Amino acid sequence: SNGIPGDLADARLVNCILEHVHQWTRGYTDLFSPGQFYPVQRTLFYSDSHFGTALFYAFFRSLGLSMESAYQGWLLTVLTANASALAFLFYRLKVSPWIGSPLVVFGTASFALVYKTGHPQILPMFAFIVSLSFFIQFLRNADARALAWSVLWFGYQNACYFYHGYFTL
Repeated sequence: SNGIPGDLADARLVNCILEHVHQWTRGYTDLFSPGQFYPVQRTLFYSDSHFGTALFYAFFRSLGLSMESAYQGWLLTVLTANASALAFLFYRLKVSPWIGSPLVVFGTASFALVYKTGHPQILPMFAFIVSLSFFIQFLRNADARALAWSVLWFGYQNACYFYHGYFTL
């Protein structure tokens, strides 16, 4: 009824999980047992763990920001990382800045659109994009270091959002 597809359920769950990981970094809770699933224990892996990006949120919380403001900071950081990764990919592909810059804006706006549909957990794509850029370099030059970097960034993508890692594989 409000004109925006999706709902806020995923956004609230992501915020709760990010806050849970932040509370764990401060020593207040068991990492694998988020309170929102109480009384069931060891449920963190029933959902997205956000291990790859939770420290972004924890950083903003450590600055004294509220849960909501830290979540906004997390969101902006992830979108900035996505834009930077796209710019890195286009740079490595030697795409003209006249073409690459609008593509970065379009790509980042597309990621923001995903958030509007109520699925912020799928926003962290930056690690996949960087992994792809190194994998392309490996395919072009058979450079083992590029393959190693690609595998490392791919592993980090699994920590950011394991479904992206699964479908990438």
